[in-house]
Amino acid sequence: MNTSSVISPGPLSSSHAAIESGCQACHTAASQSPENLLGFALGGNHGIQESQKCIDCHDDFGKHALMAHSLPRETTIALTTYLKSKSVEPQHTIRQSLARMLTSHETTDAGELACATCHQEHHGNSHDLTKLTNAQCQSCHQQTFHSFASGHPEIKPPSRAGIHFDHVTHLKHHFQNYERLMPNGIPQNNCSDCHTLSSNRATLDLASYKQMCGSCHDSQIRDFNMPSPMRLDHFEFLKSIPEINEMPSKIATTQLSPLSKILGFEVPLFLEMMLAADESSVQVLQSLSQGTNEQETDQLNQVRTIIVANWNRLIQELNTTKSAAVLRRLQIICPPNTNPQQIQDCVEALNSSLFFQAIARYQTIRNSENPVTDEEVIGNWAIVKSRSALIYRASEHEDRLLKTWLDLLASQAAEHEKNTSSYSQNLFMRMFQERVTPGATGRCMKCHTFDKTSDGSFAINWESSHEMKSKREFTFFSHGPHLTFISSQTQSSEQNPSRIQDCQSCHPLNPADPQFVNPAFSQTDGMPHSDNNYHSTLGLISPSKQNCANCHQKQLAGDNCLQCHNYHIHP
Repeated sequence: MNTSSVISPGPLSSSHAAIESGCQACHTAASQSPENLLGFALGGNHGIQESQKCIDCHDDFGKHALMAHSLPRETTIALTTYLKSKSVEPQHTIRQSLARMLTSHETTDAGELACATCHQEHHGNSHDLTKLTNAQCQSCHQQTFHSFASGHPEIKPPSRAGIHFDHVTHLKHHFQNYERLMPNGIPQNNCSDCHTLSSNRATLDLASYKQMCGSCHDSQIRDFNMPSPMRLDHFEFLKSIPEINEMPSKIATTQLSPLSKILGFEVPLFLEMMLAADESSVQVLQSLSQGTNEQETDQLNQVRTIIVANWNRLIQELNTTKSAAVLRRLQIICPPNTNPQQIQDCVEALNSSLFFQAIARYQTIRNSENPVTDEEVIGNWAIVKSRSALIYRASEHEDRLLKTWLDLLASQAAEHEKNTSSYSQNLFMRMFQERVTPGATGRCMKCHTFDKTSDGSFAINWESSHEMKSKREFTFFSHGPHLTFISSQTQSSEQNPSRIQDCQSCHPLNPADPQFVNPAFSQTDGMPHSDNNYHSTLGLISPSKQNCANCHQKQLAGDNCLQCHNYHIHP
């Protein structure tokens, strides 16, 4: 007679029944005699020790596998503190109080829970190890409730999408007037024109930009010759510098950058960045008291002489060493912790856009005495002789140069630098602010949102989803069965289950007026909102708890916690 036949408490679930190594696969004492194993079983709760064997097989719960929700203890403490800050008082039903008394919560000093607290084996082949009652789920929580319909907190609205998009404006105005507004536009009149069920039927996939947006917005991305009051902000890279004797005799008092004030005209920020890599440029700029016009002419001209010399050397390097010159200067001006790939991407984008060929032609045209057309185009670069400028213009969605440079600027920009007097510190923020206005070349940020990061910089959401999730969330939702159910209530099975009225059962359009001016840009400094709790971009009313409670009752669709909630939150 073997050990397992003497003291086995019952058959295993189907998930574990195939384990060939017997009891010792899960029980540390199983390799001992039956007497020792029985004594081990009767001698106390050894769940934490035994749980290590669970983790040997179930190794995907992260380094906090045995903590509540597989989260660090400080995270759960922070969540509890947050609830207390909302003055949520503990309350328990009689059934929940009984569950607390009967449920064994063996924990270590660190707060680790044994797997067997929730997952009880030896209840037969058909037993579901993951099934928990609502009372079990709520046995640890301070705030409990009777049912989903009675007591469950209101559903929190989702974080904003990765793009600014107002459904009301598009469905009620743009698509209905497209022949006048955008003669080449293709209106999307049904939810299924843009949203389709994913292969797992849980989430909704978005169609491509070309299918959804391109027919109307391609022309806007390329529209750099609009009437002057609406003209896009040029993305200027180079400008010719005048002779020193042609510059103003005093420092300008207008709202220009320190370098532009000294030279007396607006300097492209790209040039300022490249010049900031020359230590002598930064030193002379910081040696002058900013914002005054009382500098001695001789001193001012000395400063200008140094800057002009550095300027000419920069242009020479761009013509000779080309990519290497930009790479070296970006490596100098960017902080040491900058992702080197971001810098490399910016340089490669310049190279592939024919930037250095455009510079060579720019120099030829600038120095030529022969009459030429005012504007010449090389790739996406416009050489404008009347402005002595080299300007970049986007030609398509997902413009590589704009994307790579915006990513670099966003990662370096920080809000706390906006008011700094340091020339080299605020360059990135100033250029970022210039590029994120809705009228900037390419109009990238007219649609794409960006978020603050923990270090004060920004991260741009290039995808339509708000962010790529690195861990599971507490809640999940599957669209497939809900669309099927709604469809069965409103139409025959042969019709498309994603008709617009079906989606609006849970996502009704906001009755507010269309947003013809994007409210994301309401901040006074021209920057769009970078708070991911900012919601007024979709024009939809978020589903409420009542939407769900109409069906999710015990007698109908069920209201078990695990229908919508994950317990383990792990990578």
